[in-house]
Amino acid sequence: MPDASESVVIHEDEGYGPKDSSGRPALKPIEREEAQITPVMIVGIVGAVLLTLIVAWLIGNTYKGSETGVPMWILAIGAVLLGPPLAVAGYAFLRNSELEPHRGAVLWMRAAVCGLVYALLWAGFYFLKTNLFGDDLELIHYAMAAVPMVSIGGLTALASMEMDFVSGAIHYGMYLGATVLLRLLMGIPF
Repeated sequence: MPDASESVVIHEDEGYGPKDSSGRPALKPIEREEAQITPVMIVGIVGAVLLTLIVAWLIGNTYKGSETGVPMWILAIGAVLLGPPLAVAGYAFLRNSELEPHRGAVLWMRAAVCGLVYALLWAGFYFLKTNLFGDDLELIHYAMAAVPMVSIGGLTALASMEMDFVSGAIHYGMYLGATVLLRLLMGIPF
């Protein structure tokens, strides 16, 4: 058993980097701020989702029974307008938490680019559907279209939102799922 004279003394780390004249560290580490979700934001998000669902239902009921159905220009505007908010929402929980989050105008510019590409992917699907597949789409046609759509969508999120490819593919899948559900709510067959 060691006696008190043989005690081990652990010295405090003297730190690293430059020090001022009194010996204190001259540089302070930058503290990371976590993105906060406030109750006001939650109410805004829920309100926007409900408004979107109501508008989709009203548009679907307005054109119910008509020969042409919902005009393509309404679907195109909806796809473009839904892109940025869905991109921001997906980024909020799919982003890499080790990286500083994008905020403000930078986030919305990146989301606008991402949302526009997502809407263009829908336009590409419509082009393929009308010019290559015809009206009788089968499951294999959807699978053939989904692979390049999800791949391009994943690469878009990778480039614009700085996600990894898998998170980017999930990000695009969220947009795709939301728009498909809104189409079904409007009474438009997929």
